[in-house]
Amino acid sequence: MSAIAVDDLLRRLKPAQARVIRLVKLQGVSIEGASDATGQSASLVKVNIHRGLKKLAALAAGDASAPMAAANSSKRWSSSSNVTMQCGNTDLRSPA
Repeated sequence: MSAIAVDDLLRRLKPAQARVIRLVKLQGVSIEGASDATGQSASLVKVNIHRGLKKLAALAAGDASAPMAAANSSKRWSSSSNVTMQCGNTDLRSPA
C-alpha cells in the first residue's frame, strides 16, 4: 500500500486517532512517548489506536457504514490484490 493511500485513510479518522496511529504504529514511538507528545493519557492512546485501527480495517474493506471520501477511492489502491499493511493485530488488505 502506498504512503499516499495510507495518508488518505488516516485523514478519514478522528485527528486524535490518526495522530497516535502515526506515532506508535508508523513511527515506532512508545505508548508513553505518544502520550507525552499528544497530551492524551496512555490509556486513551491505546483506546484511540484500537478504535482507529478498527475504523481503518472497515474503510479498507469498503464497509458501507464507513463513509467513503470519493466514489472512485478504490482506484487509488495498488493493483496488487496481496498488498497488506500490518497494524498491530489488524491487517488492512487492499480490495481484490
